Amino acid sequence: EMVKAPPYPLPVWEAAQQKWEQAIQYLEAVPAETAAYDEAQAKLVSYQTNQSAIVQRIETEKKAADNYETGKRLSDEFAVLIQPISYPAQEDLPVLDQASAKLEMAVKAFQDIPSGTATSELAKESADSYGRNYQALQSVIQTLENCELEAAFDCGAYEDTWTILLSNSEEMYKVP
Repeated sequence: EMVKAPPYPLPVWEAAQQKWEQAIQYLEAVPAETAAYDEAQAKLVSYQTNQSAIVQRIETEKKAADNYETGKRLSDEFAVLIQPISYPAQEDLPVLDQASAKLEMAVKAFQDIPSGTATSELAKESADSYGRNYQALQSVIQTLENCELEAAFDCGAYEDTWTILLSNSEEMYKVP
């Protein structure tokens, strides 16, 4: 009953697993010479299957939580990298490339979270939002790289993109 309508956070799954473990122990303790033994043995197989499914769900939730934390950590690292840059210039390209890699890894971590887990909805929203920021950052990097190669290219074209990206990083990534 505890886990009939997932998703649930990890502690709920762990509590359910403990309940299945207790139920299995009670069924295993039914003496063979009692009238309830055959019924207990039949339920034992079903209960062990259910417990196994719960254990797998716990592992999935743990992996999802780890991925979510990794994504958040990487997105925070991204924000720290870009925050000091008020207006990017070509000399900022190494930092922007590093920030881009962090953001790309964060998006991947969020995308790797299976649907139906406790963090899957937040992860999808984060992956979508951070993915848009990744694309915006790629646009800024591309513009800066083109400016370096072609003197005639409009190097101010990324100003609006950068302003939005910087604003998003302050709001979304909670950088002081």
